[in-house]
Amino acid sequence: SLADEGPGLLAFVRQGDLWLLDLARTNPPRPLTSLGDVDTPRWSPSGRWLAFRRQAGELWLIDVAGALPSLLADGRAVTAFAWSPLRDTLAYVVEGRELWLVDAEDGTPRRLLMAGEVGPQASLGRVVWNPLNEWLVVATMTDTLWMVSPDGLVGAPLCCFELPEAGGLPVPMAWTGDGAWLALQLQPPSASMTADGAPLYAVNPAQGTVRPVDWTLAFPDFVAPAPGGTDLLAAVVGAGRETWMNKRLQVRALDSDEARWSSPPDLAVGEPTWSPQGGRLAFAAVPDQSQAGFMLQEEMLREVLLQRRIWVAQLEAGTLDQATAEAGYEEAAPRWTGDGRSLVFLRVDRQERASLWLLDLEGGGGVRRLADVSSFEGPFGYYGHVDWGAYFDLWPNNWGP
Repeated sequence: SLADEGPGLLAFVRQGDLWLLDLARTNPPRPLTSLGDVDTPRWSPSGRWLAFRRQAGELWLIDVAGALPSLLADGRAVTAFAWSPLRDTLAYVVEGRELWLVDAEDGTPRRLLMAGEVGPQASLGRVVWNPLNEWLVVATMTDTLWMVSPDGLVGAPLCCFELPEAGGLPVPMAWTGDGAWLALQLQPPSASMTADGAPLYAVNPAQGTVRPVDWTLAFPDFVAPAPGGTDLLAAVVGAGRETWMNKRLQVRALDSDEARWSSPPDLAVGEPTWSPQGGRLAFAAVPDQSQAGFMLQEEMLREVLLQRRIWVAQLEAGTLDQATAEAGYEEAAPRWTGDGRSLVFLRVDRQERASLWLLDLEGGGGVRRLADVSSFEGPFGYYGHVDWGAYFDLWPNNWGP
């Protein structure tokens, strides 16, 4: 990687292109691409490679040490992609029909699965990697999830469990850190029905065990497994598409099916993220607006979202602290640096200008502005939720092969 020490590397989108900032240095950001229409940067585990999309659906790969970006899948539309958590291998789905793997160093793609192998009506979707054995689970837009070994030799329906409800499409969200439990959402076939949320389950395929978690929105950043070999799962729960009301953070130990922590009801929470060693959770939260309900006018809603701040919970100590207090911004999308001492997060001002900031949690260094990022469409996102992963990604410099 570029950073041998320090808090990590930040990739972000500005003016349609990808930029790089080393958080350990005082150098200004440098551009990585000049393609335009770039979004969704994602770091490889080693911090050497970035995958990113262009708005036409193209998937690109770049060695951040200085090479030119390369186009994958012959420019065909890529509908999902995800890095292995263990090595610089990228899985991607082409046009909903084919699942491919590419080793970033080698550069030779291998096809693992065709939708037709699953069934005549199948269409491949979201992919998640098991953090222990690198088996992939892929959504198929049928009532079955498909599991594929990373060598492509074994592919089969994910078994052996039965969900208590019929009629939904299972979508994989994340594996727990111990590789035993898969969090999945059973989504209705219609997007308008899914908008108000759907039931989240945790399944242990080896045991055939199913744990109902709660009702949650269909945002991947609302589900966060704890790092390391644990069974802890954090999820933002609560029905209704409005992110400013009825959204609480719940932490469960899945082996014992015990609730370990939940956020207070006076906060509407989003985007939870664990500290690298576990034990702490950062998230964005706004005072819960259930009293006002659906009656918030646009200007009132703008003022409500400008109260969204970054919070940090220490689970064992049972403490919850508002980490930032500066007025005039909406705050979102916290990301931990690898040393656990700082958070990178976003601020959006009244003019809808977004910028990235670094919050020093331990050294008394306060908050410093890192970079401006691309503006985004609309002040409220989708009922207050913006997929900020389309605009930036942090490599936290805590990877050891």
